[in-house]
Amino acid sequence: AYNCSPQRMVLPGEMPAGNFDFIATVPGAQEALQSEIQKKLKLVGQPAARMSDCLLLRVKSQDASGVKPANGLNYVRQKFSKGEVELTSCSFADLSRVLENVLEQPILDQTKIDGTFNISFKWDPQDKSFASVNSELIKQLGLELVTGRESVDVLVVKKAR
Repeated sequence: AYNCSPQRMVLPGEMPAGNFDFIATVPGAQEALQSEIQKKLKLVGQPAARMSDCLLLRVKSQDASGVKPANGLNYVRQKFSKGEVELTSCSFADLSRVLENVLEQPILDQTKIDGTFNISFKWDPQDKSFASVNSELIKQLGLELVTGRESVDVLVVKKAR
């Protein structure tokens, strides 16, 4: 409804139990879902920036065999499976968002590299530890994750008035 990963949500103490389905095939489906959440669950989300512990994606070396220029490809494709990511025509910010879901914490792109790339990255799906994933990032992409505390864009979920 708000295009936000769970790692970037600040939730109230009490949340409704259960799972919910919403199917919409109309223009403005995102706004319709937000409206239904407000009506049915009495919750609203507001974007905010908060100081938070996070990981910072940075360039470690220029040796990046898993990163290739996108060479004019005009589509974005993301293939994500256990232990493997393939991104076509994507930015390093896109890679950061994918890694957020793997490591389950906010990741900020600090590579300072613009443009789109084809990125292929694999790790041991049995070991999603920070150390293991970071070691593979360094080896395959020339990138590293370092711990930090930065202002992170989050979604603050509150009771609707």
